[in-house]
Amino acid sequence: HDGYPAFDCGGYVGGTSGSAWLTGHGKHRTVVGVIGGLHQGGCTPATSYSSPLGSSAHSVHKRAAHHHAGDTFPAPPGDGC
Repeated sequence: HDGYPAFDCGGYVGGTSGSAWLTGHGKHRTVVGVIGGLHQGGCTPATSYSSPLGSSAHSVHKRAAHHHAGDTFPAPPGDGC
């Protein structure tokens, strides 16, 4: 898909932004984005959108769902204090 997926549906309560955008039905669902809206992207209060999640995000989600170890990052450099 190109661009940002969006849909119009009013009535969402505060705090909905940041929720998972799912496709599928029943036990077969896939996270495809994160819901956002007005003031951070939607044209009206009823418009929700998502930046599309790519293969890296799906890989991280799959690892977490299967309780695999997280990434290891190097320690940040000191600040010289």
